[in-house]
Amino acid sequence: MTIERLIRAVVLGGALLFTAAAAQALPRLLIVASDSSPPTAQMTASGQFESVAVFDAESGTPALAQLLQYDVILAYTNSFPQDAVALGDVLADAVDAGRGVTVATGAMSQPWAIGGRIQTAGYNPLGIATNGDVSGSLTALVPTDPIFNGVALGSVSYFNNENFAHPTLVPGATLLATDGAGINMIARSASGRVMGMNLFPSTHPGNNAEFFKLVANVVSGSRGPVSSASIPVPTLSEWSLILMALSILGIAACSPRLRSTPAGCLTSLNPGRDQCRQVERGRFRRVSRGAKAGAPRPVSRRDAERPHGVPTLERGNERREAAPARAGAGRLLPPRRPARLQRQSRLLPPGGALRVPVDCGVAQGGEPFGGIPGHPAVQGNRIR
Repeated sequence: MTIERLIRAVVLGGALLFTAAAAQALPRLLIVASDSSPPTAQMTASGQFESVAVFDAESGTPALAQLLQYDVILAYTNSFPQDAVALGDVLADAVDAGRGVTVATGAMSQPWAIGGRIQTAGYNPLGIATNGDVSGSLTALVPTDPIFNGVALGSVSYFNNENFAHPTLVPGATLLATDGAGINMIARSASGRVMGMNLFPSTHPGNNAEFFKLVANVVSGSRGPVSSASIPVPTLSEWSLILMALSILGIAACSPRLRSTPAGCLTSLNPGRDQCRQVERGRFRRVSRGAKAGAPRPVSRRDAERPHGVPTLERGNERREAAPARAGAGRLLPPRRPARLQRQSRLLPPGGALRVPVDCGVAQGGEPFGGIPGHPAVQGNRIR
């Protein structure tokens, strides 16, 4: 295999693996909510998630194994969850397993709050305090943070009422936005895997499209730095498909390529040859393997240009010029049986006449040979 083909195989294989990795680049989202109007369509339309699913927390509590099927989780309430403490515990377990969690209103508002470990230090960056009104606007404290990318905060409109939280900022967390009136609205935990969002992400009429852009950014941002725990491991069948695809690419990249026959390629009808070779720019290039007996074989330029009367030595299937006879030199062998020479149709010699060695037994006279009309004649050991 040449370096060129090896590089091509590596590039193609890398492109295949890059495509497979790109398919896993978008996180899978699970919305865990005790609400009848989750933002499934809005999160899907954002284009930031590979898939979006919903779990009804009013009727049950998801198991950890179920949460681990997703990369990021949006948890909020509009009514009482079935088990607030168990829900908070399993959400914290998901964070420990490398998943990102966003806790939103009213999961921080009493009496609808989510409890358990998710509300302890190191998890939700916004602590539960009291309820009350908010201003209805947003002010970015870290405008360069990725959660604000592509979002016009001045155009964000969101539903709010007196049941919103007035949360505290947990030590070590980063406050990203307020309502402009001193109420903490968005924060990130020290680990980067838990986002506190004092916003109600339901499909309420007060929430506009710009608002859902921000929500999608916040939820996607909870993924934090990617670790091995959050990268899906391919199954045996997936590995088989990848290896099969790479094998096909390798075969395609390393197999010999058929090339068009250059002008002036002469063939010798010589049964018993095991390869068909092609004369191209003064050197042999193999174009096929295992040619059947009787298949045409090009005559090398060296043989074609050898002076008349120079005998040849035969070695296996190769013929070469004999060195001048001397003591101890190899014995001269009689020439092989005559083989007619034929020029391939519609091809011209590279330039000038080609001399044909005497021992090849060329056809004499001016009549075309081979029974193919239009073939040139061979006369006087010269092809015209």
